[in-house]
Amino acid sequence: MGDMIANAVRWLNDQRSKHASFTAIYSRGGIEIELPVTVGNTAFEFSSDESVTTQSKVIDFLVEAGLLLLDGIPMDPERGDRISFVIGGNLRAYEVLDFAGTGCYSESDPYGVVLRLHTKLVSVVPDI
Repeated sequence: MGDMIANAVRWLNDQRSKHASFTAIYSRGGIEIELPVTVGNTAFEFSSDESVTTQSKVIDFLVEAGLLLLDGIPMDPERGDRISFVIGGNLRAYEVLDFAGTGCYSESDPYGVVLRLHTKLVSVVPDI
């Protein structure tokens, strides 16, 4: 049964990649790769010692873990990595962040096929 579910997760990722994604540039340092991404978001809620609750939403990008290869080497997302793409004539850049110690990413399925990268918008360059 486990293989059937794992196969379904891979199939669903293929469908997401084909029908609900666009191409973006993932970069670290001077190394860049193109990969299909799907935009999502995650809501976070934190409570302080003073009983103050803070809510925040970050922009997530869903990516296939197996495509995160820099110079052909598999890698995990790190704080400061960038995801950039052009939409509506504007170049938008998002930076991977470790939001309040929750990590830079989370697995979106039990098999680690898809990763959910937590980011923030860091720049918009108009009229590209």
